[in-house]
Amino acid sequence: MERRRLGPVLLALACVALPPESRNSVPPAKYILHIVIDDLGWGDAWGTSHTHTPNLDELARGGVSLERLYATPMCAPSRASMFTGRHPADIGYYRNPSEDARLPPDCEHLPSHLRKLGFSSHLIGKWHLPWHSPDQLPSGPLVGFDSFFGYLHWGMDYFTHEFPPKVHTGPVVCRGSSHCPSIHPSPSSPSSSLSLPSLSSSSQDPHHHHCRHHCHR
Repeated sequence: MERRRLGPVLLALACVALPPESRNSVPPAKYILHIVIDDLGWGDAWGTSHTHTPNLDELARGGVSLERLYATPMCAPSRASMFTGRHPADIGYYRNPSEDARLPPDCEHLPSHLRKLGFSSHLIGKWHLPWHSPDQLPSGPLVGFDSFFGYLHWGMDYFTHEFPPKVHTGPVVCRGSSHCPSIHPSPSSPSSSLSLPSLSSSSQDPHHHHCRHHCHR
């Protein structure tokens, strides 16, 4: 039985694992959709009657609900634990990472485990673990993901695609695909760029970030 991996997609700060296929008759394909949302508490979604989340509710009904999990007060330690399967204190993640923070090299990350099972995995959105700039990125796919499209630092406005004044304007990076699609296509922007509007007319720098393409064969 031969297996081949499929393509993306992960939804807003999450990771998608796509299942193996076979040329022979097989059961329906299974997908893993992991949505990670910062600053969303239990009472902000499923635990309240005044916030309606029909799409998340439908996903939960057709999936698995884990009701006895713990998160840290800061976002990066929770994600470090999620990717490594270890308690954040055990791997030195007590707070959001500094520029020289690293995930332990002896940890096999979640997407690497999924790859062994025949899945491909793709990350879209926020990274905010080690490697805050493209020149710090390791060779090869980002800690086991087949592709990554997002930003390395900690925030961006998903409604306007602007970097608010208090958000670090780190580089936007595209990895693993033949080109980076443009969020705001324009005649002056090539299809391989990600154009972001400036914060205001008084901004010193127009926030037009170009994707950096990394091809791994």
